[in-house]
Amino acid sequence: LAKWRKADARAAGKDEMPPKMEEFWANWRGHYGDSGFVNERGDRLLTQLTIRAMKELKPKMVMVNYTDCDYVHWGYMDHYTRGIAIMDEGLRQLVTAVEADEAYRDNTIFAVIPDCGLAPGMVSVLAMHGAARFDSVEEIHIRVGGLPQDPQPPLNYQLVFSVEGLINEYLEVARVIRDGKITEVDSMTEIESLSFDGFPPLEAFQTSGGTSTLPDTFLGNIRELDYKTIRYAGHCEKFKTMMDLGLCSSEEIEVSVPGAVATGAIKVAPRKVFGELLQQHLPADGPDYVLVRLEFSGTPKTEDQKPKTLRYDIVDKQDEATGMSAMMRTTAFPASIIAQMMASGDVISRGATPQEKAIDPTRFVAELERRNIQIAQAWL
Repeated sequence: LAKWRKADARAAGKDEMPPKMEEFWANWRGHYGDSGFVNERGDRLLTQLTIRAMKELKPKMVMVNYTDCDYVHWGYMDHYTRGIAIMDEGLRQLVTAVEADEAYRDNTIFAVIPDCGLAPGMVSVLAMHGAARFDSVEEIHIRVGGLPQDPQPPLNYQLVFSVEGLINEYLEVARVIRDGKITEVDSMTEIESLSFDGFPPLEAFQTSGGTSTLPDTFLGNIRELDYKTIRYAGHCEKFKTMMDLGLCSSEEIEVSVPGAVATGAIKVAPRKVFGELLQQHLPADGPDYVLVRLEFSGTPKTEDQKPKTLRYDIVDKQDEATGMSAMMRTTAFPASIIAQMMASGDVISRGATPQEKAIDPTRFVAELERRNIQIAQAWL
């Protein structure tokens, strides 16, 4: 990996590509054209690009970031299932291409690691890091939130990713472990107060998706595990009121419109209108914070063997020197760390594996600290 870094033209401050790469892209454009209309779309295009690069460039490492399945954030389950099918199809084509190429056939390792981001993502590996400090863990509670540095009413929130993704997190059920069993809990419930030094009152509440594969990983070894989203106090009640009024419903309703053709009414999904209004009226891209808290309770690996609680806190903020937001840093850096660990062979297991099982948590935390993502650790 160090050798590849030295060979990277960007490391010397150069913008031009090596001649071989220039030739590759010229050939690509010659085949597909510049209009895009003859190209495959989305992840299918990534698969074709990868196969062509393997044939012409013979790279020693390739990272493919499939994202079609992420279209579930737009609110339609068929987008998600179609994306999964396209990703499966792409993986089959890549395996076939490797098996057909003598240069790759017997010396290629495939590693598939989902959820490389903040939550799920970084917190999943941190959960393993903290749990390893106990002889037995009874509970793990994860709290994460992206917050504006300058909160504006009425919601005291700014958009940091897809509106549809935000609505899904608030609308769908959360998977947790309760009394040693995996169960589902309604989102926007079980509001709790919490505090971070220097911040106004905060709250946390159940949302979907944050635990990802952690309930399956810890099932049978833990009594309680959950994930809640952090917001400024009062946010949950205000947003849930709008949800209870039906503004997040995808079921179309008829709305009377003066001058409309024939019936005088049109059909519209409230969720589409609500999402558009959120995009129009909520701020975005302002300076931000990311707050992370994990609490572990159990019997630690200490001489006294007394039950204790361990707390991990992260307070990250926008980097003024680079302009990178806290959400960018805490989402992209974990993905970058994992990609580099994969490239150098520093993964615990191979194949399609949840990252909490594939990544060495001690090395991962050390890499976070190298990027100035600091974890405050305290026994309570």
